[in-house]
Amino acid sequence: MSEPSSSAVAVVTGSASGIGRALVDACESRGMHVFAADISSENPVDVSTRADVEAFARSVYEQTDNVDFVFNNAGVMPVGALVDTTDADWARVIGVNLLGVMNVVRAFVPHLRGQPRRGHIVNTASLAGFAPPTGARAGAYAATKAAVVSVSESLAHELQPDGIGVSVVCPSGVATHIFEPERLPAEREASDHPTMSVPDGLMEPAIAARRILDGVLLGRFYVFTHTDDTVRQRLFGRWAAVEADFTAAAERGPTC
Repeated sequence: MSEPSSSAVAVVTGSASGIGRALVDACESRGMHVFAADISSENPVDVSTRADVEAFARSVYEQTDNVDFVFNNAGVMPVGALVDTTDADWARVIGVNLLGVMNVVRAFVPHLRGQPRRGHIVNTASLAGFAPPTGARAGAYAATKAAVVSVSESLAHELQPDGIGVSVVCPSGVATHIFEPERLPAEREASDHPTMSVPDGLMEPAIAARRILDGVLLGRFYVFTHTDDTVRQRLFGRWAAVEADFTAAAERGPTC
């Protein structure tokens, strides 16, 4: 594993809690200087607002001439059935989870291209981006995370000539505040409970962050924090279904 240099610099969005906070700690424990951004911090940065992100990037590069890692980690998870998801809820989850990722990419890539060391972008998606969990009522979240996987795959090809690395993180259940989500309007009115309890048996953010950082330093594109049998079945079960239907279509041949 290639350890970061003592002068390495990391940027972390969504840094106030959960995986983001743990990534800050993990990077600092390896000697990196970290620039942290969060909507709830003293100087808030809303990743869904491009002006906020551009101002944050300028502030970072006023203090350093090189960023080695950009951890694109901010995210929200509205809870509710897809048919009940309002335009406002869609705008929020897409604005943070997808456009927020691209706002950070667009703000930092011009700097990464011109700096002494090219750097590495790390986008947090989710296992739900490959295999949405059944019964979780998190379809809007899963849709945006699938988009983050696709965006990351495209970015890896686009930025390769510039020497800029890209990884996409695909965690399963981690004990974070994302399980205290913004409920959909109908559920806010119907429920006496403003938050959703954190399920039992989830991975601690510190463990997830260490696995993420290890995967990035090993040069992996897809970084998985969970590798248990349940995750394996969810992930490869989807590919098995795709392969089966593709094979059936190929064997049948064209019908017109």
